[in-house]
Amino acid sequence: MTDLQLQRVVEQLWASRFAPFVEPDRSAFGGRARFSLRLRACAGFYRPAGGGEIVVSRWYYERYGPEELQGTLLHELCHHAVASAPAPAGRAGRQAGGARARTRPHGQEFRALAAQVGAPRYCLPTPQPDRPHRYRCPNGHEVRRARRLRPDTLACGICCRAHAGGRFDRRFLLRPVTTAAEQPVGGEP
Repeated sequence: MTDLQLQRVVEQLWASRFAPFVEPDRSAFGGRARFSLRLRACAGFYRPAGGGEIVVSRWYYERYGPEELQGTLLHELCHHAVASAPAPAGRAGRQAGGARARTRPHGQEFRALAAQVGAPRYCLPTPQPDRPHRYRCPNGHEVRRARRLRPDTLACGICCRAHAGGRFDRRFLLRPVTTAAEQPVGGEP
């Protein structure tokens, strides 16, 4: 599927699923839809700037197929509908430049619209990046990182928030966790 075909699918979904729920002057999808080759951590996202842009992971589409793509597009179109809707009465209204006053991304309006159009709340899980470096704090909390950390630079966030007011504290420094395969044979660790 090309970006142009994706754009057409988005426009068809908007016309068929969202037209009854939006104002007549917004019956056509006014944004842009495209695939991203770099996006791997999520199925897609919505960017409201410039009339709205839906970006979908090409990798996710190729792995899970058109059924999951439709669910992702419906989810992102809900974001578009909520973000581009006029502000309800009693709200601050529109901000400078015509942008809508901030609403919660998966707030009440989003959930209500998603239920009406049949959009999923979550996508299928994406594989997490390989994080081979493991670290543990003195209280036993474990953290995984993709890159090796410099010693004495990172402390456990859980412990620092609980015992040091959220500030860095050397008492909670993360130390590398070595596995049995990494232990030297017949010597000290």
